Amino acid sequence: MLTINSNLQTIFNDLLNKIDSLSSSPEISQSAAESVIEDFRQRIHSDGLDVEGNAIGNYTPGYMRVRTDDFKRDGLPYKSGKQKGQSMSSGLFTKGKNKGQSRPKYGLGTDTKIILSLTGSMRDDLSVQPLGSGFGIGFSSTDYSGRAVWLEEKYSKTIFALSDSERSTAIAAAQEQTMKILNDD
Repeated sequence: MLTINSNLQTIFNDLLNKIDSLSSSPEISQSAAESVIEDFRQRIHSDGLDVEGNAIGNYTPGYMRVRTDDFKRDGLPYKSGKQKGQSMSSGLFTKGKNKGQSRPKYGLGTDTKIILSLTGSMRDDLSVQPLGSGFGIGFSSTDYSGRAVWLEEKYSKTIFALSDSERSTAIAAAQEQTMKILNDD
């Protein structure tokens, strides 16, 4: 009589355990999020594109003067009033709680496409964040999370979601990480 010994059951059980561990493996979602975070930032805060690849919009001429520090009357003399003859400083707030204080110098480019970045703080806060048993892309500040929702409502566009190409990149990274886990790499 021929007796066959096999470790097939052990191999099969090991594979099932690995597959079961995938559902609770944060490395997969972390790898997926990290693979797209820079493209995500670039699309929104540099290229000014929504999830469909369309421009978010264009800034108004008034906003562009503040954004580029292009105050047309800066340095011209006042023609009347108690400051007659003195040089105008358009770089000062003229009303509100900051009246008389210098406006911040943003010195950003002259491109009018909306890139949702004046100071860069929202762009810098966008990062890979832990979410329950995995990871995703989001803000550490709830202020910026709320602002993201408000901006999508304001421009009537989906902005802070993965585009098709970003989703494909994330899926490929997740598949690669899954294979590493299954192959004990």
